[in-house]
Amino acid sequence: RLVKHPLGYAGLALDAELDRHPQLESRDRALLSELVYGVLRTRGALERRLLEHAPRGVSDKVVRLHLLVAAYQLLLLDRVPAWAAVDTSLKPLILKAEGQALSAAG
Repeated sequence: RLVKHPLGYAGLALDAELDRHPQLESRDRALLSELVYGVLRTRGALERRLLEHAPRGVSDKVVRLHLLVAAYQLLLLDRVPAWAAVDTSLKPLILKAEGQALSAAG
């Protein structure tokens, strides 16, 4: 039975994704769960904080989500080093942008 709450749907999606990656260690699974549920719990506060630094907002939903995950780690998790939070949250976006630039140039 589906729970009619955003966290309920997130739980189902998270469980399905974790099932697709059984090789993940338990501590990585725990961190992923914390990031998903933590961002959902604090999204309003994170969005307000993001607007302080990007007053016109961030229209790209994928970019905004990556920024929210980075912000959650930087502001609310004390066991994740700042460099790791930024690297793991933003590197996929940088690699994607570089790939798109190469495709457009070539």
